[in-house]
Amino acid sequence: MTDPNQPPANWYPDPESPEQQRYWDGTQWTEHRSPLQEGGPPTQADAPTAEPPKKKRTALWVTLSVVGGLVLIVIIGASIAAANRGSNAAKAEPTPSIVEETPEAPEPSPEPVPEPVIVPTQTFPGTGDNVIPVSILEPAIIKFECADCTSNTVLETDGYDSLLVNTIGAYSGNHLVNITEGAIITQFTVKGDGNWVITVSDISTVPATAGGATGHGDTVVMLADYFTSAAIANTGESNFVVEGYGGTYPELAVNTIGSYQGTVELTGPGFVQVTSEGDWSITPQ
Repeated sequence: MTDPNQPPANWYPDPESPEQQRYWDGTQWTEHRSPLQEGGPPTQADAPTAEPPKKKRTALWVTLSVVGGLVLIVIIGASIAAANRGSNAAKAEPTPSIVEETPEAPEPSPEPVPEPVIVPTQTFPGTGDNVIPVSILEPAIIKFECADCTSNTVLETDGYDSLLVNTIGAYSGNHLVNITEGAIITQFTVKGDGNWVITVSDISTVPATAGGATGHGDTVVMLADYFTSAAIANTGESNFVVEGYGGTYPELAVNTIGSYQGTVELTGPGFVQVTSEGDWSITPQ
């Protein structure tokens, strides 16, 4: 129902914005606004004088607008900050990736050094000509004795060191065998007219000698000093041979007949095989 104290519904100058006109519905202001036109709605004098209740709604609208503006500002600020962070992240140096180091394979353990094989001491007695089966698989010392032999006296093996003794009459001497890699002995052959004994022993049974060595007949010596040459002498009328085993390869230092004196290449420390029927000496230089 229309209040007779209120102006009729119509367009009036907007009390909040004089440059615009606003529609009055007879009881309150609406939100409808438009620019003022010539010869348009009633003048301000005809407009309602009392502040319509809508004023409170306008204040509420302003408040909401302010709040909305603040929210919008916050959203815009957050967007700008996010953009800046993205830009900074793009400009920042790339974080190096963590590469796990592959653990190095453990170094192989050195192969254990095999224990040296000790040749057991064995004794083979006999009389006259004979063939003796044996099993000598490592370097060894062969001692042959035939004190009552009077004719040809021979000791042979089926190994690399084949003819060890070839003399006439009694004999006693030592020989180094199986020095060559892979050499083995499986048989002895003896020729003699008396009682004889063959003794097999390990090379460790030869005592190490510091300085020089002297001896008589066929002998094996172990010279313990370091040297590259030696003065050698021999007194005799038969074969005189000196072989050294201290270098990379066997050294035939002397190979002659009869007496000898000279200085030759010989490497120590190492074993030395002397073949002689007389007295001899070796002096490392």
